[in-house]
This record gives sequence, structure tokens and C-alpha cells, in this order.
Amino acid sequence: MENFFERAKQKVQGLTNKPSQDDTAATQDAIQSAYNDATAEEKQQLQDLQQKLDQ
Repeated sequence: MENFFERAKQKVQGLTNKPSQDDTAATQDAIQSAYNDATAEEKQQLQDLQQKLDQ
């Protein structure tokens, strides 16, 4: 089974300063997928990743 949390982290880290809409959408999907099965600590980290994405 794929580790959705690690996938989401890698997606956010892989974004450039001006990501395309497709890149942003894929990253959002990865974060949402990871959030469903995340621990409380991972959920906090995912929220932090989401904030980075929103900036």
C-alpha cells in the first residue's frame, strides 16, 4: 500500500515557485488522500503543507 503521507510531502516539496494548476491540483489530491488515514501528528503536518501550498 502506498504511503499517502509521504507522497503528499514529496508533492509539496517538488513544487516550483510558480506551480501549474495541474501540479497544484495533484498536490491537493495527495494531501486529501493522506489526511483520511493520517495520525494526529501527520494531520498537523499535512495542514502545514496545505498552508505552504496556499501561499
